[in-house]
Amino acid sequence: MGNCIYCGKKAGFLKTLHKECEADYHNGKQKIINTIASAITETSDFISLENEIKAISERNYVKPVEVLNLYSKGWIFR
Repeated sequence: MGNCIYCGKKAGFLKTLHKECEADYHNGKQKIINTIASAITETSDFISLENEIKAISERNYVKPVEVLNLYSKGWIFR
């Protein structure tokens, strides 16, 4: 029985992920990009932005190293 690559819990026989966790992960990445893009175009407190992005990444299984790449996508997305 394999473990989910996102949450680490048992995923089932010959499975490596939960569909819900995978959806949360992809939604979280998009949410981070949108949050960064919004912060760039609005007057924003960048310290609270960092905290918000950290909370999203933890809740949606996005690794810190991936967040660094999403910052550049947020700049381009705006």
